[in-house]
Amino acid sequence: MPQFSASADAIERHLHVLYRDIGNRLGATRAERRAAEYVGDQMRQIGLQNVTFESFPFHVWGYETAEVQVLSGEQRTVECIPIANSMPTPEGGVEAEVVSVDHAMPADLAMHDVEGKILLIWGLHGGDTGKLQALNDCGAVGLLWVDDRFPVEWPVSAGIPYGWRDILQLPQVTVPYWEGLKLAREPSVRVRLVSDAWREEGESVNVFADLPGSGDEFVHMGAHTDSVIVGVGAEDDGSGLAAMLEAARMLAELGRPTRTIRFCGFGAEEQLSEGARVYVEMHPDEADRTRLMVQLDSVAAITGRNQLMVVGPEELMAAARGLTDPEAPVLSAEVMEHVSPYSDMFPFNVCGAPSVFLHRMNQAGTRYFHHSHLDDLQSISYEVIATHANAAAHLAHLAAFGDPPFARNIPDEQMAEVRELEEKFFA
Repeated sequence: MPQFSASADAIERHLHVLYRDIGNRLGATRAERRAAEYVGDQMRQIGLQNVTFESFPFHVWGYETAEVQVLSGEQRTVECIPIANSMPTPEGGVEAEVVSVDHAMPADLAMHDVEGKILLIWGLHGGDTGKLQALNDCGAVGLLWVDDRFPVEWPVSAGIPYGWRDILQLPQVTVPYWEGLKLAREPSVRVRLVSDAWREEGESVNVFADLPGSGDEFVHMGAHTDSVIVGVGAEDDGSGLAAMLEAARMLAELGRPTRTIRFCGFGAEEQLSEGARVYVEMHPDEADRTRLMVQLDSVAAITGRNQLMVVGPEELMAAARGLTDPEAPVLSAEVMEHVSPYSDMFPFNVCGAPSVFLHRMNQAGTRYFHHSHLDDLQSISYEVIATHANAAAHLAHLAAFGDPPFARNIPDEQMAEVRELEEKFFA
């Protein structure tokens, strides 16, 4: 096994382009396409072949004004962010009493008078279309969501899977955790919700290129080019793009692999991996011949803990654990079996391809700056990204050069979970 040594300086250069020259990269915007073009140009410079751009339909959305005006008690204006693809309020906003309905389970809605009210909801959709439909039909006039993973004073961007965008026809926004607590404490508080959110048809884009192999199998490595509507996505997922490009550079220096390694910058990930889903739909043969999918998403927090989330056989688990061997460590990480629909490896899992998802956290389940204005260069470490580039290169080398020590197999128990989540999110 070669010893990989990613360049933190090269990673810094990539991120400075994404951050300073391009900035926010919301799906289906010109900035997202500029990021894909930058990735494609870097792929050519590395020497990858068959650089390809594939556009696909996707809604672009935005807003100028979103706020909650508290009209009673402690009068104030609360900053908020519309849910991706959500409906606007009428001009001038919608005014009503706020009713706190906890997690908006059926019993929560039944226990309160919600007709004509603005609902305060603790937590997000939870992957439940039934919950969204019930909220749409309950008689409320607006929704205030609190992402309860983040006990912070700033709003956090949130969305729903792209295919669910028309279920809820109510205006809906996220509000900061602490403002949600204040609203819940104030009896019969009355607010005016104002949102001029809009959406229109557009196009997102996937970019990919190959390190051609001598056989007919593939290894895929991916990261996503888009960001949410706030912040610049330095970590989510500028870090993954920079790590992927460094891994590609190091692997290209080794000569021709046995299996083609395809490096992918997927568009429109932030609404449940739409770009990766479309890619697999457009390239079913390549997906079916994929021996391993390596996904890099949010691998940059200055402090925290790393995770290698494996979908695949025990032999792949053992290979991932090998990266953390104290005798020759590549990455310090928790290695776990874990199926997740929330990044771009999942559509490959649906096709039966094993995967390793490289991820990093600095609070339970996430990062404190996730999907907020704080996802910038001040929150990340180039050296941490470099260690993930090394780990991704090791995994790709193991799968693409010679005979991998694992089969193209997902155990029955994990595959049953993949099928359940596929039905839940993509049916």
